[in-house]
Amino acid sequence: MPAEPRGEYLLVELPAPARRTPRTTLDLRFLGAGDPVAVIDGREVVLSQRRAEILTLLAINPKGLTADELAGEIYGDDGVRTTVRAEMHRIRSVLDGCVRSNPYAFDPDLVVTADFQQVTRQVRAGNLTAALESYSGPLLPRSSVLAIELLRDELTESLRHAVLSAPGVAHLRRWIETDTGAMDPQAIRLLLSRLPVADKDRAYLAARLRRIDREFGGGAGAGRGRPVAVSLPAARGTRAPVPHR
Repeated sequence: MPAEPRGEYLLVELPAPARRTPRTTLDLRFLGAGDPVAVIDGREVVLSQRRAEILTLLAINPKGLTADELAGEIYGDDGVRTTVRAEMHRIRSVLDGCVRSNPYAFDPDLVVTADFQQVTRQVRAGNLTAALESYSGPLLPRSSVLAIELLRDELTESLRHAVLSAPGVAHLRRWIETDTGAMDPQAIRLLLSRLPVADKDRAYLAARLRRIDREFGGGAGAGRGRPVAVSLPAARGTRAPVPHR
């Protein structure tokens, strides 16, 4: 560290502060009917259904899951840990080692975000406009993993309940524009009850409601037919899902 005398003072040149290395980011985009995608530091990686399911389970269990726990969650009582370990090896390869083992969990220095968790936070904060904007559809709609089915239903039903409880028509309009809300007879009836008689949208909303009644029976029009945003878990053993940690 060089020092240079300047009169009564000694001028010392301090080293430049070390630059902090940016933390790696991982963004999970698992809502909607499209392929699940993970974005790592801006690089998109299209994932298989199974790998997206594993990453979802890790996201809701930040303390991690063992190979046996993951195998049980995904494959039921017949799950084999070696199958999970093979999948985890592939996940770590495509995501540049963002997942550690023993137990399996995201690296603590990794900044993880997920669209389904973002919608949950926005609903809880009462920010329905942002939640509806973020909600592009159900969580991994083709997944039959029990924990994910329960999370999917909880997310969609919490958003739906908030929309139906909100005053006005703006949130209802946005809800029925989603794939889930488009077939929600209760939401459509509520919106029709709030719209002025001369509103231009009344005709197509009434037509959609008649279509739902014809397709799913008259009970759907009264809110008792086809369940909206609720999927029944696939048949399996009585094993309960691993609780969120």
